Amino acid sequence: MDKSSKKKELAKNTLIIMVGQICTKFLSFFLLPLYTYVLDSSEFGIVDIVTTYVGLIVPCITLQLENGAFRFLVDVRGDENKKKSIITNVLNCAIILMCIGVFIYLAISLIVKIPYKYYIMMIVLMTIISGIVLQIARGLGDNVAYSVGSLIAGGCTIVFNVVFLVVIPLGPKGMFLSIIIANALCALFVFVKCGLIRYIDFTFIDKKETFDILRYSIPLVPNSVIWWIVNASDRTIIALFLSTSANGIYAVAYKFSNAVMSAYFVFNMTWTESTSLYLKDGDKDHFIADTFITMIKLFSGVCLGIIGCMSFVFPIMVRGDKYSDAYNYIPILMIGCVFNIIVALIGAIYVALKKTKEIALTSLWSGIINVVVNLIFVRYIGLYAAAISTTVAFGVMLVYRYIDVQKYIKLAFPKMDGFIIVSAFVISTVLYYLNSFIGNVVNLIFVAAIFLYMNRRKISSMINIK
Repeated sequence: MDKSSKKKELAKNTLIIMVGQICTKFLSFFLLPLYTYVLDSSEFGIVDIVTTYVGLIVPCITLQLENGAFRFLVDVRGDENKKKSIITNVLNCAIILMCIGVFIYLAISLIVKIPYKYYIMMIVLMTIISGIVLQIARGLGDNVAYSVGSLIAGGCTIVFNVVFLVVIPLGPKGMFLSIIIANALCALFVFVKCGLIRYIDFTFIDKKETFDILRYSIPLVPNSVIWWIVNASDRTIIALFLSTSANGIYAVAYKFSNAVMSAYFVFNMTWTESTSLYLKDGDKDHFIADTFITMIKLFSGVCLGIIGCMSFVFPIMVRGDKYSDAYNYIPILMIGCVFNIIVALIGAIYVALKKTKEIALTSLWSGIINVVVNLIFVRYIGLYAAAISTTVAFGVMLVYRYIDVQKYIKLAFPKMDGFIIVSAFVISTVLYYLNSFIGNVVNLIFVAAIFLYMNRRKISSMINIK
């Protein structure tokens, strides 16, 4: 397949997945005024902490089997027996791991008091089940099932959030129930749509294949834990050293950079698939490097745009003075978001190469740095420590991965474009903190001009498509 065809396939798959992901995630983002109006900052902080810890617990139970299922299925799409073998062994292993996980969790809950104990347990189980079947759908190449399943999960979460927060005011319990029901409906749909029942055949259970998949997936567990540390240790440190209310404020600030990451990860799913499929092609370096540069320019422009328009958008999106301090941390988190995106772009290359040990290694030091910086400065600069430590951690990971990946794929980002992006972030951030009306208008015009300049070729090519 030539480079043009690869890009069209990448764009097509991204568009399909985008329907299921962007619509729900951005609708959820625009419901932020509802959440901040109905829940006080401490309640919002509790919900954020619970969902954050679920993100830690899930990969520790599944041993990242879902990612192993996706990666191994990509290589056997034309072999029905191999697909049966992989899916059967993944589901069998997942059931065993979930049973062990529940037993350990309930045993711990007898010793340690866990608020919302059964809600958390059901969220974890439903998240695991929906995550596995969604990744199997991707591995089988059924991106439509994946997209619709994601749409069901996200859409139902939003609908039930409104029901359980406004119609039947249950507070945090209502948001937890929404997640449980939505993931259950998602899993049921994907299971039926992909006809997964026909791939389950216990005569295909094979310890060797199970261990092969685990050998690939287990190194991703410490990587997930480290990513959790980088992304979420902030919440724990804030709650311990400051307050749950402060965590609620930080969670609101983080929503804006997280919205961009949600948009990026839609692309990252198809990017990972494409790099895995085309890794053996002769022009792989050119295709990967070209896409790498294009995505950095695009998402840098998006993050700049958010900084530029935030002074006008923030009062609309965030209701009430109790969350007003969140405004101060957004530019720092947006810079960290750009670093995070570049790290993820390179991470997809490691996944395609099945270099999962390298993924864990490149994440290790950044996780340590994030915690250390946060702990040192949180008492002195408060929430700024969390935002800065996250950005520094992603920055370190970016440099490490960029250097390390050159052993496998030659990546080079144009120096002039890099200079323009860095200068634009400096200027836009300074204007942001000056926070004058004229300065904010100038900032908005400036970032719009930078976005158009950096992405002029792509915009021109889209306009010229007949």
